[in-house]
Amino acid sequence: MDPLKSYMVSEIFSSIQGEGLHAGWPCVFLRLQGCNLWPDPEVLSPVCPYCDTKQLHDGRLKSLEEVVYQVMAERHSIGRLRNSEDVGLVITGGEPLLQLDDQLIWELADFFSWIDIETNGTVEPMFNRELLRGFGYVSCSPKTPTIRLEPDWFKVLIPAHYDLLDLIENQYQNIPVYVQPVDPPYEDDDTEDVYESNVEKCIQLVRERGYRLSVQLHKILDLP
Repeated sequence: MDPLKSYMVSEIFSSIQGEGLHAGWPCVFLRLQGCNLWPDPEVLSPVCPYCDTKQLHDGRLKSLEEVVYQVMAERHSIGRLRNSEDVGLVITGGEPLLQLDDQLIWELADFFSWIDIETNGTVEPMFNRELLRGFGYVSCSPKTPTIRLEPDWFKVLIPAHYDLLDLIENQYQNIPVYVQPVDPPYEDDDTEDVYESNVEKCIQLVRERGYRLSVQLHKILDLP
């Protein structure tokens, strides 16, 4: 383990994976700080103003050893509660590919049944994708037409990025697509109606195009 290696980390916690292929599975979340699409915390991002990641710009520099220790502490707590080896790791952000490298994956890979890496797709990976073969997955939630990797699945927020669906269908025909309704992060009388309308849009896409539905189970269940 490299004693000099460090990462800016927003938070590490245990929950369930609420989205995509592993929705409903117990997991540990490793949220890395920072996003290339929202570099200035004082200015609302025009690309994804719905972002609900409160820790996007709040984090602390942690050594590789600290990160591994804290992730494993959360992992073991899940193991005691469930007596199960089917626990995953979700590496997210912000934009995790700004920091994620072979060393971090190597130190954590043996302790989880699966790893989901959630990215906006605009950053080329620094890590070797072969390290993930058979148990690791890249989930791309595109926010712009610039996609610099081939993910295991796409997760498209509806209606915010409806315009990217045709691009994905034309260029990535054999990759599964999840559609996820945008959950408005604001509080007003219309919030529930807006969300229900977004859900209906997603259901229509599932029926018409054969996509899969992702509904953020952790939010529905009020989990972290």
